[in-house]
Amino acid sequence: MVSINPMDLSHISFAQAGTIVLEKTLESVQLEDKSIRVQLSQAETLLFADSSLVEIQIRVRLTDGNALASDIISTSCERILKDGTI
Repeated sequence: MVSINPMDLSHISFAQAGTIVLEKTLESVQLEDKSIRVQLSQAETLLFADSSLVEIQIRVRLTDGNALASDIISTSCERILKDGTI
């Protein structure tokens, strides 16, 4: 297991249909024990097409120069009846 503490660069990519829809960086995530927490705004979630899979992958570069990538995580994006932020 690799510790997530010695990171100097990180990208969390969110894609649909093979296209990157949103990307978050190390500055916009919270590191907690053995997990990484990402919070998306309403505007960011509305970038995703509804009723479609979202693929998520985390890529990091460690301070020693090694680069790692997570497995791709797939989750569904549910539809909403009225578009736009509230």
